[in-house]
Amino acid sequence: MMLQQRSAQSKCPLEPAVPEENFSQNDENKRSIFKCLSQHEYILRRAFIVILNACVFAYLITAVMFSNAQGDCDLEWCDGLGMFIILISLLYLGLVYYHIIKKLFGRRVYRSIMVPVSKWWNRLMTRRYLKVAAYLLPLVAIIVYLAVDSANNTERLKSCVGVIVFFVFGFAFSRYPGQIKWRPVMWGLYIQFVLGLISIRWSVGRSIFQCIGDKVATFLAYADAGSSFVYGDMLIDSGVFAFKSLSTIFFLSFMVQILYYYGAMQWILLKLGWLLQKLMGTTVCESVNAAASIFLSMSESPVLFKPLLKDLTRSELHAVMTAGFATVAGTLILNYAD
Repeated sequence: MMLQQRSAQSKCPLEPAVPEENFSQNDENKRSIFKCLSQHEYILRRAFIVILNACVFAYLITAVMFSNAQGDCDLEWCDGLGMFIILISLLYLGLVYYHIIKKLFGRRVYRSIMVPVSKWWNRLMTRRYLKVAAYLLPLVAIIVYLAVDSANNTERLKSCVGVIVFFVFGFAFSRYPGQIKWRPVMWGLYIQFVLGLISIRWSVGRSIFQCIGDKVATFLAYADAGSSFVYGDMLIDSGVFAFKSLSTIFFLSFMVQILYYYGAMQWILLKLGWLLQKLMGTTVCESVNAAASIFLSMSESPVLFKPLLKDLTRSELHAVMTAGFATVAGTLILNYAD
């Protein structure tokens, strides 16, 4: 009897059957909609871009009007409306550069300006005395600046001894001292000195780096909020390593992987690597590895150019290992920050 009832129920479903004509009609409607969208794809895309930009500018105008209504005339460039204006300006400058300037004038500027200047500079660097002068003049300027700036407190010059010791030991223990390329060495020293001047002695540069540090701290504080929600406030407030520091490391690692998935991190690393290559004359693999070591560990950075590892010279492998040992990944430094 039970089997007969079940067979009867299976033969008589509760839901009414839908005619096949409705299915075919629905499929035809979907195909017609998709066909219409594909035919007007260009117009729809342009309309979406226009509407999106209109919304952004409307929001910006509303924010400015609200700030004026509140009587807040002094913009805080590191927070609120000031930061929003900076981000919008950088975004649209980048869009104008990549979609207008680079497409219309990029090749022309490269052929008429960049290539001749590069050839002229390379011809100058073939003359030994000009090459030596180009490397030594900035060094002399740095020495004079440090001597004048530290005249009243000579103890500050003790840190220069460490730099000199690094140079002396590196030259003394080099297998081929006569084949050392001094351009990466000297330009690396000059770039560090310029960054030090910008971040310490220049008030605007100090404010910029302070603002970046505050934003990074705010971003990493989101990990504490999430870990407090999962583990509870007591474990996080007490600073237990397994629950507080590791949660921050996982949070940053997840964000890096998300940026990798969308291709943003590769773009950042390639641009930083290109900049280092042009300034210091290093190879592509060395430059990309040095840029990636800021975000990744020394074991993960070489994975970016894994197919090329077998073709690297001993000098390039040494530079890759040195960059890994000389830097601390962002995920690891969080332990010391906590």
